[in-house]
Amino acid sequence: MRVFLTVGQVLERLPVSRATFFRTVKADPRFPAPHRIGRRTFYLAEEIDEYLTATRSEKGSPVAKAAVKHARHAIRQGRSPSRNFAKILASKGLLAGTKF
Repeated sequence: MRVFLTVGQVLERLPVSRATFFRTVKADPRFPAPHRIGRRTFYLAEEIDEYLTATRSEKGSPVAKAAVKHARHAIRQGRSPSRNFAKILASKGLLAGTKF
């Protein structure tokens, strides 16, 4: 079954601001194409998840930059970002010097 997400629901999955999301959509040709139903815009959940998996490990992608910023901020405040996510970032060298 195909699950469609609104822009707001996509933003809940992406660790970026609304402005960064729309810049990424415009600039990154790998970003999944939107599906328009009437005047509303939807994205397939499966395609968004695949994009996240592919780009989280890239140091230069807006998603990776925002994720690293979020994780570092949480660590500085003594909170733990999603432990699994933080370990993935650390294994890719994106959170150098951080212990979990």
